[in-house]
Amino acid sequence: MKMMLARFWDGLFPIPAVSAREAFLLRALLATALYWFFPTSMQIHAQPEPVGLAHGFDLTWLSAPGIFPVYRAGFLGLLIFYSAGMALPLTLPLLTLAHILPATLHNSQGFTYHGNQIMSLTLMGLSVMTAWFALAGKRESRVRASASRSLLVLAVAIGTASVMWKLEKTFSLNLLGTYLWPSGPALAAGWCNVGLFIATMLCILSGPAAITKAWTERGAPSPIVRSWSLVTAQFVVGSAYLISVFSKMIRSDGQWLVNSYYVALDFVKTQRQTYYSGLDPQFAGDPPGYIVMMMQHPFFTALFFDAGVALEAGLIFAVGNRRWGFAFGITLIFMHVTIAKIMNLFFPTHVAMLAIFWVAPLLLGRLWPETIAPDRPHRR
Repeated sequence: MKMMLARFWDGLFPIPAVSAREAFLLRALLATALYWFFPTSMQIHAQPEPVGLAHGFDLTWLSAPGIFPVYRAGFLGLLIFYSAGMALPLTLPLLTLAHILPATLHNSQGFTYHGNQIMSLTLMGLSVMTAWFALAGKRESRVRASASRSLLVLAVAIGTASVMWKLEKTFSLNLLGTYLWPSGPALAAGWCNVGLFIATMLCILSGPAAITKAWTERGAPSPIVRSWSLVTAQFVVGSAYLISVFSKMIRSDGQWLVNSYYVALDFVKTQRQTYYSGLDPQFAGDPPGYIVMMMQHPFFTALFFDAGVALEAGLIFAVGNRRWGFAFGITLIFMHVTIAKIMNLFFPTHVAMLAIFWVAPLLLGRLWPETIAPDRPHRR
C-alpha cells in the first residue's frame, strides 16, 4: 500500500530534472522580473495603518533622502548573487526581506496592493526550501565554489550595482525602448522596453553566473536543489491561485459558481469607477457590446467564469509536469489578458510568474534536457 501511494504521489507531483543552464535562466528571469517590478523611488513618510512588519518597525526610513537609490542598488546586488546561485540559504532570505519591506510600507497607507504578494511568497518558499537542505545537511545540496570565486562574484555584484545606480540617475532602465524609439507607437515601445530590459538584465546576470560556472555542475546548486527550486516556486504560485478559489467559495458561502454571472455587472461598475476617477471620455459611454451580451446570457456567462475558477483550482495539480504546466500557464495568462481587456484589471506580476515557472520550463527543458544518472537523487 505504501509503495502504491508513493508511486501515485510521484506520478501526481513529479520532481522534474532541471539542468544547470535551465536553473540559471529561471533564476535570471525571476531576478529580472523582481527588478522590473521593484519600485524606483519611495516617497511615503508615514504608516498610518501599519500591516505586517510595520506593526513593530518604522519603515519610513526607506523614504529618507538618498536612502532608496542605495537600497535599490543593494537589492540588485542580491539579485546578482542569487542569479549566480551563490550562498542561496543566505541570499534568498535577505532578498525576501528586501522585497517585503517597501511593499509593507506601501500597504500601510490604508489600502492594499495585491501585486507584490505572489513574488514575496515565492521568495519566502525558496528561502525555506534552501534553508531546509542546508540545515538537513544533505550532501547532494552542497556543491561548493572556491572562496576566491565567491569573493570575485561579490566584487562583480557590488561593481555592477554601483554602475546601475549611476545609470538610473540618468534615465530609467525600464524605458530603454522609449529612449531608443521615441516616435514609435506606445504599445510597440512598451514591448520594446520589456524586451531590451530583459536582454540587458540577462547580460548583467550572466557574468557572475559564468564566474561561478553555473553553466556546469561545479559551483552551482546541486541537482536536487535545482529540481526542488522549480517545484517549490510552482507550489507557491499554484497555492496562491488555490487560495483565490477558496476565498471566493468562503466569502460567497459556496454560491460563487452559481452566481458568477453577476461579475458582468462588476464590469459596468469598473467602467463607471474608471470614468469618475479620471474623467476619461473613452469610459463615459455605455458598456461595450460584449458586456451587454454577458448580462443578457447569464448561463453562458457563468460557465465562462466558472471555467476560470476551475483553471485556478487545477493549477496545483500540474506542479512538476512540464507539459501540463505549460498548458495551464498559457491558458491562465490568456485569462488574465482577457480580464484586463474587459475589466481594465491586470495583474502583471501573476503573468510574469506564470511565464517564468509554468511556461518557460517546457521550452528550456527542450533546449537543455538533463541527463539523470541512476544514482542521482532527483525524486523524493
